[in-house]
Amino acid sequence: MMETFNRLFILFVIITLSGCASRETYHARDGGEGYKDKALSSPHNAYNVVYIGRPKTDLKTNADMALLRAATIAKRKGFESFTVKYLKNDHSLIYTKTSSDSGEEQVMFVSKPLTEIEMVLLSDENIEATVIKTQETIDRLAPQFIIDDAESCVILDCRN
Repeated sequence: MMETFNRLFILFVIITLSGCASRETYHARDGGEGYKDKALSSPHNAYNVVYIGRPKTDLKTNADMALLRAATIAKRKGFESFTVKYLKNDHSLIYTKTSSDSGEEQVMFVSKPLTEIEMVLLSDENIEATVIKTQETIDRLAPQFIIDDAESCVILDCRN
């Protein structure tokens, strides 16, 4: 009986860990993959969000991470909804620098998924746009990713 329990426990741990390993990691860009955003001067409350994924990340997952960043910004700013004015979602050649074993710097172009979103935070007076609900978006997308970003973790109430 105890041997069966031990086997089941080990199987449970393996399944749990393999499930965690398959989730993408959501984080700020540090030169490689991740999100980067900036406020735009016009229109008011508009932001540009770019998410660059790992080479093997599919475009839907990459777009979901960019959308999660947009929802995080909306929540941080106190908005219950936002709209997407512009969306680009494809593979782009990303310039990267690496060092070789000999210490020489190598320049490479790597095909990575790149999603760019221009979002506008919505208030009641401009509700004619296609509305994306901030909290619903967070609730749907955040559990899919490993949140590895302190600011986002506070906003998203992480429990990774």
